[in-house]
Amino acid sequence: MNIRSAKEMGALVRSRRQQCNWTQSELAERADVSALWISQLERGKPTAQFGLVLRTLKELGMDVVVQEPGKDPQVKKGRSGSPAINLDDIVGGDR
Repeated sequence: MNIRSAKEMGALVRSRRQQCNWTQSELAERADVSALWISQLERGKPTAQFGLVLRTLKELGMDVVVQEPGKDPQVKKGRSGSPAINLDDIVGGDR
């Protein structure tokens, strides 16, 4: 999956959290962040700290794959068996 904005990242986190049957508070506790931070991430806050995003994705059993432009993607599976996330366009921020 290609993530191209903070809103798309937030929607992905929300969807995966719901698949895990966790509340925002439960995910926050697992990722050692506040429930408010999870809420803001899920709403697409563009200034979310990248390290905390990575920690949250790890708790959701998801990996991050960054692809160079023009290269064929190598789809890998995360710990959960779901496709890993390709962050080729989000690293530079919202576009």
